[in-house]
Amino acid sequence: MSDLRSRFASIVFTFAMVATLLAVPQAPPAQAISPDIVISQVYGGGGNSGAVYTHDFIELFNRGTSSVSLAGWSVQYASATGTGN
Repeated sequence: MSDLRSRFASIVFTFAMVATLLAVPQAPPAQAISPDIVISQVYGGGGNSGAVYTHDFIELFNRGTSSVSLAGWSVQYASATGTGN
């Protein structure tokens, strides 16, 4: 009888875990404003002791043949603790 209860508890636990994973809402995939603009380099160690550069930077590259306006674009920072500015 104990074996049957253990098996039943395992099945219930497994079902609960699967149901929890399925219930978590998924964020929609980000849509590219321009498929031609890509981030080609990121350096986030600027200003640290022994850093090669004094500032952080992000380099964008235009793979297309026409100009792309960056008006309204921004770079957002979020720390490891989840706070951003």
